[in-house]
Amino acid sequence: NANSQQSFVGRAALTAAPIENLKVTGSVFYQSIYQPDRNQYWSILSDASSDDFKQGSRVPQPTRDRFVLPTLKVQYDFDRMTFISNTSYLYHRDYADLDYTTYFGGIFDGNPLQFLPGDTPSHAFITNRQNSVTEEARLQSSDPKAFIAWTVGVFYSDMKQNDQDITTDGQAVYTSANGNLPSFTQYTTAEDRQVAGYADVDLNVTSAFKLTAGVRVSDDKFSFDQVGTYSGFPLTPVSGTQSDTPVTPKFALSYQLDNDNFLYATAAKGFRQGGVNGGVPAALCASDLAALGLTTTPTAYSSDSLWSYELGAKDSLFGGRLGLDSSIYTLRWNNIQESVRLPSCGFSYVDNLGTATGYGADLSMRARLTQQWLAGFNAGQVRLTYDKSVYEGASAILVNKGDVIGGPPFHLAAWTV
Repeated sequence: NANSQQSFVGRAALTAAPIENLKVTGSVFYQSIYQPDRNQYWSILSDASSDDFKQGSRVPQPTRDRFVLPTLKVQYDFDRMTFISNTSYLYHRDYADLDYTTYFGGIFDGNPLQFLPGDTPSHAFITNRQNSVTEEARLQSSDPKAFIAWTVGVFYSDMKQNDQDITTDGQAVYTSANGNLPSFTQYTTAEDRQVAGYADVDLNVTSAFKLTAGVRVSDDKFSFDQVGTYSGFPLTPVSGTQSDTPVTPKFALSYQLDNDNFLYATAAKGFRQGGVNGGVPAALCASDLAALGLTTTPTAYSSDSLWSYELGAKDSLFGGRLGLDSSIYTLRWNNIQESVRLPSCGFSYVDNLGTATGYGADLSMRARLTQQWLAGFNAGQVRLTYDKSVYEGASAILVNKGDVIGGPPFHLAAWTV
């Protein structure tokens, strides 16, 4: 059952209009996903060319993820503008039972498949709980084709997260010198709070040509606390805070050539809040840290940001039988947040790893082959590389100039209905 998954998703909504121009919509979204085991295989034990897939885990590794998302939308239409309020609450729980038998064998013995007589499997029981409140209220002009169309709004969110990691060890061969079985516990609490305001203006210069400018200003605060133990001894508690006031503008030009062809250009900035790193067992990770010129992981990492510039077109050809969406873009990513893995002990931390520049292109096609038959494809390519080599300490290199960020550079998907 390693490749099976049970999913249940449901949504219900109800709209009421108690008076003229007022709509109130309540909805709830529910999702539950359960996997009885992880859908992965070990290449060292498998023969993928013969469709023979095996894994080295001693016990199943089930995971369960559930959340409930109730929302309330209120909309009131005035003569020349509309007021909209969206309120939501997220209740999220996920759980994972991981087999650490192979992890301990690999870390302490160099053989992940070592399992001696008398040993029992080792587990990591991970539970994550999230609760989040979000509120957005905005006013927007009613006529999008007026000479000036506008939107102004405010946004608030408060997310609290509690994470618990308890690792047991049933492999007596790895008993530590002080007589305690190697074990790991970690309890983490975090809160991410944001207050923001934004405005957006569309200037319809002509019926075909439009200028757009917008800006968002937010006050972001993040706090983090973590305690735990390793091999029976307390880990050094970790706590910290981050605060930022990012300003993220956007600009756009668009031109409707005719009813079938539309051109646009955009420039926009994105932002991601910084955070705090959890602690790692210094004794277990000592050699990895020393190789980086560290005695412990960095306490915090700062925010990163990205500018994107895009040119695109949306076209309808042959009387609407063929539709094309195409774009090219370039990216500039600053102060990149990236996970740095400690290879021997298996832990990791987040650090800021310089800048990267890249480019990409997307093409989407939709064709009506007959009155009842639609087909199409989506294709894209992106290449993003580090601008400079980045070092930790005096000489330990984390990334090289020209290293590629991200996954496969090309994707293609075809569909038909």
